[in-house]
Amino acid sequence: MDCMLRKVRQLKRIVVILDGLEDDIEEKCRSFLENECVEIKNILTLRREKFEERKNYHEDVKNFIENLEIMNDRIEYMQTNLPNVCIDGNTNLENVPPSPQNGVLQVPNQMKYAPSPEPVAPANFTSPVSVPMSERTVLTVQTPKPRTDMEISISYVSNNEFSEVPDYMKGRLKINDVNSFVDIFNKALTKKYALLKRTKNSIKLKNELDKYVKWKGQINSDTKDLYFCTAEDFFTECGLKLGKKEFSLLTILRHLKRTREIRQKKLVFYVACF
Repeated sequence: MDCMLRKVRQLKRIVVILDGLEDDIEEKCRSFLENECVEIKNILTLRREKFEERKNYHEDVKNFIENLEIMNDRIEYMQTNLPNVCIDGNTNLENVPPSPQNGVLQVPNQMKYAPSPEPVAPANFTSPVSVPMSERTVLTVQTPKPRTDMEISISYVSNNEFSEVPDYMKGRLKINDVNSFVDIFNKALTKKYALLKRTKNSIKLKNELDKYVKWKGQINSDTKDLYFCTAEDFFTECGLKLGKKEFSLLTILRHLKRTREIRQKKLVFYVACF
């Protein structure tokens, strides 16, 4: 860019000089100007090519990150669903520990496994045949204990409840995502109704007073004696802006009877169900 500016300044000086020159020098100056313009055009073309290269580089980085996210999801799925026992031709499939999804390891009957040559078991290896069925456990996510530090809170979602949610509704969401959002929902309710319990005269800060007046105005015959919050409350109280993922989580909580919705014109109240 600096090179182009220098050339433009040179051209300006040449144009000023040309005003007082004879006709026989004019042709030489015109030729010089044409050559300089061609050079500037070449510089612009080179800059454009470099810009396109950087643009393609950013696209490649974006695709690479997306591929990493897909691979990460596959690894999480394999860690959760694949058994910890290696299967070979001598293993009885009925004795393999169950998978976390449905309690039974599903293996096609027509699939054949080549026996490994003289496998050597480690000293601390325990054969799955020797483990009674009653002692086998399924790897699940432990349900968090109820919060005692929040006055208003809906209960967490258990593994059994989450397994009953339709797959189209869950998508890639995990039970940890749902229970983390339950914490956010409970936090928003607790902070909101802690302010509403105060008297109007005791509130000194203007932003708290504005919220108090607005929330009091939302209480009517449909919402009286209910604990609810709006999308704006999630942002003001927890700093969370509801997006596609959060709306999917709210759909799951509504399906599990943790929440319900009350719609008034364009405003949606997310009501806690206890």
